[in-house]
Amino acid sequence: MRKVIRPVDPVNTDASITTQHTKGRRYHKLQRLRRKRAHFRETHRSSPPEYLDPINLSTLNLDENQQKLLRKGPSFCPARKDINWQEVHDDIEAFEARLRTAVFFLEKEAAESNDNTEIQSHLPRVPRKKKWKPPTSKFPELELFLSNVRKDMLNPQNIRNVKDNLAK
Repeated sequence: MRKVIRPVDPVNTDASITTQHTKGRRYHKLQRLRRKRAHFRETHRSSPPEYLDPINLSTLNLDENQQKLLRKGPSFCPARKDINWQEVHDDIEAFEARLRTAVFFLEKEAAESNDNTEIQSHLPRVPRKKKWKPPTSKFPELELFLSNVRKDMLNPQNIRNVKDNLAK
């Protein structure tokens, strides 16, 4: 540490020396922290290591953009900044319809299996009408689950501002 010699102030000499000394120490500490932070950023901003280069085990050829995406690693999750609420609502409704349909046909198959000794298919029959919607389930647990999922998905407090990590 370099000390600067200054002329002695005749008034309050002890306080002025200690103040100058602490300011210098704080300044140097701040500079040291800035150097450490800059060094940390330089080492972590370097190009990805070679071991993250994707190894193609399939017969498909990967172009450069696909390889860049794979280099980001298995923990990379693309996230868009804007949310298409109509698409979210449609997805929730489709999810509810799939669950209610599965429960509806399982109930129906259970009732038919008591009447019929014939072996039933393990897959439920698909309704012929495309606009057909399954009725509300008789199981309150299913309806409670579906309402909680809908409430959690559409609750504005659960929406986090995510930094856009997709290239334009």
